[in-house]
Amino acid sequence: MALIGSDLLAKVKELGDVSKSDLVRAAGYVSTKKDGNERLNFTAFYEALLEA
Repeated sequence: MALIGSDLLAKVKELGDVSKSDLVRAAGYVSTKKDGNERLNFTAFYEALLEA
């Protein structure tokens, strides 16, 4: 489940200086494509971050 609100802000602060991909993955904004590869949902992550 993807983090939102204060939980999302806390995770971003906790992780500090990590890659954007690692940050999106750690916050739970990942889905699985039909071929089994993961897809990072950057747009959803940044929208949630802006709302937080």
